[in-house]
Amino acid sequence: MKNKIYSMRFKYFRAFILILVVPIISINLIMSTVVTDTLLRNASYNLNQLVLQVADNLSNDIKRASLAASTLSNDNVINDLVNEWAYEQAINLKFKISKQIDRNLNYLFNYNNEVVSVAFFLKDGRTYTYKNTLSVRQEIIRNMDWYSDIQKHPNKVFIPELSPSFLNTKNDKNTISVAVTPQKLSEKNKIEVIYVVFKSHIPDIYYAKEPFKSKGNLFIVNEDNVILMARDKTMISEKVDTNTNMLVTTAAVEKVQWKVVSLVDHSYITEDVKIINTYLNFMFLILILLFVSFSIFYFKDILNPIRKLTEKMGEVEKGDFTATIVLHANKEINNLGKAFNRMVYEINNLINEKDKKERERNKAEIEVLQSQINPHFLSNTLNAIRFMAMIAKADNIGHMTESLIKLLNASFGKKGKYIQIKDELENLKSYIDIMKIRYADKFDVIFEVDEQLEEFYILRLLLQPIIENAVLHGVCNSEEKGSISVTGYLCNQNVIFEIKDIGVGMSSEQISRVLSENCKNEKGFTSMGVGNVNKRIQLNHGKIYGITIESELDAYTKVSLRLPILLNDREDEVCIE
Repeated sequence: MKNKIYSMRFKYFRAFILILVVPIISINLIMSTVVTDTLLRNASYNLNQLVLQVADNLSNDIKRASLAASTLSNDNVINDLVNEWAYEQAINLKFKISKQIDRNLNYLFNYNNEVVSVAFFLKDGRTYTYKNTLSVRQEIIRNMDWYSDIQKHPNKVFIPELSPSFLNTKNDKNTISVAVTPQKLSEKNKIEVIYVVFKSHIPDIYYAKEPFKSKGNLFIVNEDNVILMARDKTMISEKVDTNTNMLVTTAAVEKVQWKVVSLVDHSYITEDVKIINTYLNFMFLILILLFVSFSIFYFKDILNPIRKLTEKMGEVEKGDFTATIVLHANKEINNLGKAFNRMVYEINNLINEKDKKERERNKAEIEVLQSQINPHFLSNTLNAIRFMAMIAKADNIGHMTESLIKLLNASFGKKGKYIQIKDELENLKSYIDIMKIRYADKFDVIFEVDEQLEEFYILRLLLQPIIENAVLHGVCNSEEKGSISVTGYLCNQNVIFEIKDIGVGMSSEQISRVLSENCKNEKGFTSMGVGNVNKRIQLNHGKIYGITIESELDAYTKVSLRLPILLNDREDEVCIE
């Protein structure tokens, strides 16, 4: 597998990421995880201790309230006085009895100032209230489910869940309410339920010590998670969702199916972690800014000169061997630029020298190719002249001899390898005249050449081998009279010649063989074949020019020549538009 080559810039950034970015992010994540776990663990422990304390204190409050209610239910003196007050009709005596009741209750609870109110619910629908009155009408209390259930269990203390709402005091403190039925249940007893409201200091203690006042809540809920006690009174009777994403801590309250529930937002507990992350991110930003500042100067002094040097190398790769570079950088980079300039200079000299030798070699080869007149052709032509002389056709002999002289003069009489297209066409017509006489006028040649091409120049004897190939291998092998067309025109700043014969055609194998440089014409005016013509064109003008052949068996063959526009015949001043 081939190894990938990365740029210096990429390697620099990769090193920066591996050395600075990755460690900082890893440290940040590890610290965040460790500190967050530690804070949550400590907060969970502290909240658990606090909730247990609240639950334990609440249990103690319930025990004290239950004890006070049980004591009151077994106090026959007070119960008898309440019954006497219920039966008495005289206002003055009734007031006197109420004073005795209050005095006895004061004596009973003089050791305990946490009793807020005591209410005796009578069978006739009246209520005797000690200390504070209740905020809820007695009819509402009498219609509650627990009120009828409690009468079936004498001397058993009940803890009504909604008791915090019944208290009517100025500061609206949270309370615990207990209810009990007197043990003495005679027919003359008019007391149905004794209701005691007991002050609880648990919320005050909690809210004074609670460390998460702004982000947390403490609730006392029943078995269905309905709130019985809360800092926000509007939340009472709502249901607590213990499946929340907040930190949840619970503790059970003894003797009742209540729970103390604490909910604290994780974000509040992990605020310190956010502060640490903020500092780390700030440090990370400073490092990035320092890196960017350093990189600007680093890339300017090293990578930018290298980039310019690479661009110049690209120009050289495209063939511009005059490209040079001047670098204003450190000593090492400047030396690299000087070495590049020397290298380009030496390469340019070597290429020019090689090109000169190659041109000389090609010139010699082309001149040899041009001078290779086939002796068979001369022999056949002279035999034809001798034959015509024998049959005394003097006119044809003269015309054929004249055409041969013109053709020989075109081949040997002038120097230089370029010729005007109009002269090349005249020489081509002389050759055609010879071939038509030789083959008894077996074919016709039609010229359709754009007049503006006549002043341009092409290589000497460029079209003759193509016509010769069409005559010898195309139309002369056909049983019928053949036809050859020579078309010349301009297309996309190129000179195009198309030589098409209506004859036997060629297969793809024959086309490949004809275009081969080794395929020579042993019977033609020269032994130079179509492949050698293609080679001459590409040697002198480049690979983008040359010959293409299109043919169909028993139909036609079309040879297309693509040539540059040459405005003069001097090799060192050939102008190609």
